[in-house]
Amino acid sequence: MKQVYLLCAFACAALFSNAQIATIHGTVNTTQLNGTGSQQFHVSEYLYTEAEIGASNFTTPATSIKRINLNVSALGNPTTINNVKIYLRDVPSTTTQLAASTYSTTGYTEVYSGSLVANTVGWVGVNLTTPFVRTSGSNLQMMIERTDGVTPTLPTTWFCLNGTNLSRRYNGATALQVGTTALALSAFRISAQFVNATDLSVVRIETLGKIPTVAAFPHQIKALVQNSGSSNIPAGTQVSLAISGANTFTNVKTTTALAPGAQQTITFDAVNAMVAGTNTVTVSVPADDVTSNNTA
Repeated sequence: MKQVYLLCAFACAALFSNAQIATIHGTVNTTQLNGTGSQQFHVSEYLYTEAEIGASNFTTPATSIKRINLNVSALGNPTTINNVKIYLRDVPSTTTQLAASTYSTTGYTEVYSGSLVANTVGWVGVNLTTPFVRTSGSNLQMMIERTDGVTPTLPTTWFCLNGTNLSRRYNGATALQVGTTALALSAFRISAQFVNATDLSVVRIETLGKIPTVAAFPHQIKALVQNSGSSNIPAGTQVSLAISGANTFTNVKTTTALAPGAQQTITFDAVNAMVAGTNTVTVSVPADDVTSNNTA
């Protein structure tokens, strides 16, 4: 029996621009005590300098911080971390170190409250419910708290950048109390990614690897796309299919409007017939502000 072989590939074409993504990251050191902690209750604060963030980044409502990612080194259990709050605030550029202190949200803006899903190694994060506009000329301070009262079976391990007095934390069995809970200095500043970005990604292509000629036609190829960014994807964004090799075929479909986190299965027009041979299937979406997750 003659067969058609389909090989999947991914590609991107230029469309979006003006991304603002500040990645403050290290892959040598890790921590379970910072980030989301290892005990029933956790709070930690981190200092990031304007030089690390970029002086002109996130300084207008249109370019505000809309998503925060943290970097998972090893999965924990559970992978859905509940009762998480994230706060941001500007601090003077002369503030280059933290000191031991007590828990307080004074001066902070609460930018997120909910769950953090950390079910994959690498960058995971949340879209902010309150975008944050930072002030040029200032450093940025972030607070992460977890108040679910649950001791993780296995704490999530996070990548961190070690630095002198750049973080402080509480990690214990007693609920957080403003002005009372003591925050001790820590060397483990959590790796973070601050994002204002458009990111439509191709999650996967759905097709048969081998197709018996005649018997399996017409054949429809599908692709799952996802809004992995912090901005809405407009309706009408093109998703393109191309088959090359022994056969050639192209087809273009468009998305509906996709909110951050939303997915859509794109079904291309049916391929009615092919000659026997090896082919490459390529699905492309408009290139966006984050290229690292446009392939799968």
